[in-house]
Amino acid sequence: MIPRELPDLIADLCLLSNPSMGSPAELSKGEWQTVLEVDGEYWSAMLNFEGRHVSGEHFDAEVWLLYLNTALPSFEEGVSFTVWEGETRAVGTVKRITKHQNTTAHDMEADVAGTMSAANSLSSTFGPATYIELRRHQA
Repeated sequence: MIPRELPDLIADLCLLSNPSMGSPAELSKGEWQTVLEVDGEYWSAMLNFEGRHVSGEHFDAEVWLLYLNTALPSFEEGVSFTVWEGETRAVGTVKRITKHQNTTAHDMEADVAGTMSAANSLSSTFGPATYIELRRHQA
């Protein structure tokens, strides 16, 4: 798990239907490790939410970003993103950024590619996925 008590942001998520897995798609409460895509950049993250949700339903999720200081600038309030597991599985919008008083040096690691192990991932519902933290390319 990511070593921060508070989530980095709160997002509104909407699970998309997946005809290959049967419709409607469904997820139940828990911690889910996944990849979020914003403007062609992919960020490893963990989602946490309550209840059981079906495709088309909007619900709030707490989001922890693997590399907070590197990824957070891409996730401003109002930004739309996708939840990616081999293909787009859900869409989301950042509702609120939480304020962290203390960030660790680990969070500031910008150039290291990271891998998340799937303790309880969307891939268990949707099939295999690769959890890769892409480094931001700066011109």
